[in-house]
Amino acid sequence: MLEPEKVQRPEVQDKDLLKARDQLIQEKELKSKTFEVMEGCERVGKVAPSVFSKVRSGSETVFNKPKKQQ
Repeated sequence: MLEPEKVQRPEVQDKDLLKARDQLIQEKELKSKTFEVMEGCERVGKVAPSVFSKVRSGSETVFNKPKKQQ
């Protein structure tokens, strides 16, 4: 088998690294469902749901919903 040729890449310069770092530092709006839920809960004044919450047993499904406590 023939080995693939190594690609000659240009040398990375300090100004390129600084530019890349500055782009990462810029404030960008996070776009994830988890972050949306946390922000929504914060606006309403509630605590965001946790995977460690004791409210659910983990066996709930769409067809097998827990009974509401009276």
